[in-house]
Amino acid sequence: MRHLSLDFENNASNLQMGYGLLLAGILTLVLMVTANIILTQKIDMYLADAEQQADAVIAPENTAQAEDAARKISAHLTGPWGKLFRALDSTEEPNVALLSLKPDAQNRTLRIYAEARSFRSMLSYYDALLQNGTFDKVVLTEHEIQDKNPLLPVRFNITASWQ
Repeated sequence: MRHLSLDFENNASNLQMGYGLLLAGILTLVLMVTANIILTQKIDMYLADAEQQADAVIAPENTAQAEDAARKISAHLTGPWGKLFRALDSTEEPNVALLSLKPDAQNRTLRIYAEARSFRSMLSYYDALLQNGTFDKVVLTEHEIQDKNPLLPVRFNITASWQ
């Protein structure tokens, strides 16, 4: 059997190591609290700068630009869209499909992109828009026969203006 030796004395080197670890822990805690305080101050500073910049965007010198932009948006949204869409719906030409509409409220124009089964259908739709009475000026701005399609449809653009 082996000899077992137990020493219950206070060893000075173990005590010094314990105090050293305690001191290192306290020092780490102080550094962490200091870093937290510094970061909190920087975050508060950045937030104050962001609020100041946001206030500068809505400063009195920029309100004229903001009001002008708001007027343009309001004019675009409150245009006579219902009347114009009803006029387009009432223009009957079964061989014409509307592809897209590009309104411009500021210039009071509507750009119509469409496709017709034939050149005659395109002209019929153009005449129907002229006869409708909703639009003051109707101009066929572009047309193109689709050669790659065996049915030879015609894509065209019409610009219509209103009062």
